Amino acid sequence: SPVNSRIAGYVSKINFEDNQKVNKGDTLVVVDIRDYEIKLEMAEAALASAEANFHVAQAAVKTAQGNVSVANTGIESSKVRVWKANQDYNRFSQLMNQDATTKQKFDAAKAEKDGAEAAMNTTKSQLALANNQVSAAQEQLSVAAAQIKQRQADVDFAKLQLTYAYITAPYIVTGK
Repeated sequence: SPVNSRIAGYVSKINFEDNQKVNKGDTLVVVDIRDYEIKLEMAEAALASAEANFHVAQAAVKTAQGNVSVANTGIESSKVRVWKANQDYNRFSQLMNQDATTKQKFDAAKAEKDGAEAAMNTTKSQLALANNQVSAAQEQLSVAAAQIKQRQADVDFAKLQLTYAYITAPYIVTGK
């Protein structure tokens, strides 16, 4: 009765003799499994690498989210500074119109107002950048998750191929 192998390879062991009775499920032939064991190890290593990439991507998401939080806090702080600088500027502007202050104090209030507004704009730009970093990190996380699924499939396939190295009798065969 013909029995075919599902994989290619050299036979490392034959567990029967001509015209010997075999039962269904008996291992008849073992194909050299070394190549398939190496392929399994390679697939497992690739899976471990993909899982590590996933953890790195998770850390990148958390870091980017932290940057968003810092930028939001910076904006709130900048709002207070801009408000105060505008109050001082308006006060010194009125005093300047009444010749009740020096030009130097007025210029200092204007410089503080302009600096506070510039700092606010910079912080808003940092927030936009941090939000972009969050989006990019989340994309990396999605890619890493897909790679894990692919590498897990590779491991499963390598394990399946390894099982094919053991060729079993499909049914009972009696000798002559």
